[in-house]
This record gives sequence, C-alpha cells and structure tokens, in this order.
Amino acid sequence: MKTNTKKLRWSWIILFPILLRILMIALTFPYMFIYSALIETGQSPSYYEQYVFENRAWISTILGLPVFYYACYFMGKRIQQGIVRNCLFVVGAYILTDIPIEWAVGDISDWRLIVAHASKLVIGYMGGLLAVRKIERTN
Repeated sequence: MKTNTKKLRWSWIILFPILLRILMIALTFPYMFIYSALIETGQSPSYYEQYVFENRAWISTILGLPVFYYACYFMGKRIQQGIVRNCLFVVGAYILTDIPIEWAVGDISDWRLIVAHASKLVIGYMGGLLAVRKIERTN
C-alpha cells in the first residue's frame, strides 16, 4: 500500500481539529484539578482562573504533545495514504483556528504560543512518521 500519495483527506483536515480542540479543553479540567489539589492547594478560584489564563500556552504544550502525537498516529493508521502531509494539515488547521482565539483573549505574539504551536507541528509530524513506519512494516 502506498503511503506517499498526495491525496488530502479534507474531512479529517476539517473535523479532526475541532475534535482535538474539544479534547484539549476537556483535558484542561483534570489538569487544573491535579494542579489545585496537589501542587498549589488552598487558593481562591480567581487565582486558578488567572493561572490558566497566564499559562495557557504551557498547558497547551504539556497536554498537546501526547494528544497530537497519538492523534496523528491514529489518523495515519486510518487513512493509510499521504499520512505525514495530512497530519501537518490537521495540525496547521488547529493552529489556524487557535490564532483568532488567542488574538481575542491575549497577546498573539507571545513567544510561548509560538513554542506551543511549533511543538504541535513537530510532534504531529513525528506521530505521522510512526504511522508510516508501522504501515510499511506490515506490508
């Protein structure tokens, strides 16, 4: 089976970033529960709200690395063609939807956001490569 075909899967490119956004938001709740219960206990709710706002790029990076790695691997195993290219398009679409959100709530030029977005691209690429290798081994 060819894995270097240039076919783009637009249904994945459009819908998968939406699902990833929902997953990232959902994972923020257990992250904050652990942070508030084990690391920084006894603070007011406004303290934790401020923490999430000020550290949203780091939280996105911490949660995003495993999420985007396995998401691209999962997608690659399903589509089995043009995997890396489709993974990069999915991550790119996610980033393109993140930019207006960040622009509305904060400073879009913050270097931490650039790190968060770049790390997602790199890890998505690596997840796609893993899927390619797994498929090539089975063929």
